Amino acid sequence: MTVTVEVSSHPLHSLLVTCQQQTEIEIPATWGQGRATYGGLVAAMLIGHLIGTVGTTQALRSATVSFVAPALAGMATLSAEVLRQGKSATQAEARLWQDGQVVAVLLASCNGLIEQDTLIGSIYTAT
Repeated sequence: MTVTVEVSSHPLHSLLVTCQQQTEIEIPATWGQGRATYGGLVAAMLIGHLIGTVGTTQALRSATVSFVAPALAGMATLSAEVLRQGKSATQAEARLWQDGQVVAVLLASCNGLIEQDTLIGSIYTAT
């Protein structure tokens, strides 16, 4: 038996598109274990917001995430900043905030696409 799910209607897709387009988000309680949200989801939300800031014309080449405190279900704020943008590379940072405190920080390196690259931002692009 094959189950087909349309990606654009999946709750995860909706959350990541929201992260790309907005700074205020709500982290669903269903994406956690104990009191903390899964780290992979936190990283994906940060990458999504970073793509909304840097744009989808550059490929993510490396990323480091520091989980400063547990990300809890509920309201959170995303921020992103381009630290340096040169001719071929961009260094950027994204942060997840809750209750005025930093919960997670992502440092990323992006650069121009080459022909065989897959555009990482396309998985977040709203249709």
